[in-house]
Amino acid sequence: MSATSSRAARSAPARRCSSTDVDAGRILEGRATLDELGREVYEVVLAAARGTATKSEALGHQEFILTYKAFEHTNEPAGPACLPVAA
Repeated sequence: MSATSSRAARSAPARRCSSTDVDAGRILEGRATLDELGREVYEVVLAAARGTATKSEALGHQEFILTYKAFEHTNEPAGPACLPVAA
């Protein structure tokens, strides 16, 4: 691994954490337990339901779509096609 790619690999988690509400990678790194992360996810979901902006919303993101997923087990549209049409 080059010095450049090594620096990029180390800085990626820092960039990711600035835009994610819960860093589940902490379980793999041994910095948190599954129970701790489960509680954190629960608290983040409750806060969002109460109107607290998520980190993505605070950064100006308005939607999140998993367009790379194929939902072949249903006849439902995926990606932008599943969004309601404005009247």
